[in-house]
Amino acid sequence: MDWHEIALGAIGLLVMAYGYLFHGIVRDQKSLEKRMSEHEKELPEKYVRRDDFAAFKREILDVLNRIESKIDGKADKS
Repeated sequence: MDWHEIALGAIGLLVMAYGYLFHGIVRDQKSLEKRMSEHEKELPEKYVRRDDFAAFKREILDVLNRIESKIDGKADKS
């Protein structure tokens, strides 16, 4: 065996090892992308957007302020 054949064999083994690692990385990335897309579908069902919550909070506080003013008006009449 010549040293060229040994070097080519070693390079071939290295390329094969890197190919196997690259294939594993690509497979894991596809799995993560699938899980992320499933998570994105679940988000609207489980969580509320910040601006939607702020609008809801404003509405609740407005109702509570109206109730408070009515109670204060009733207390003044007594």
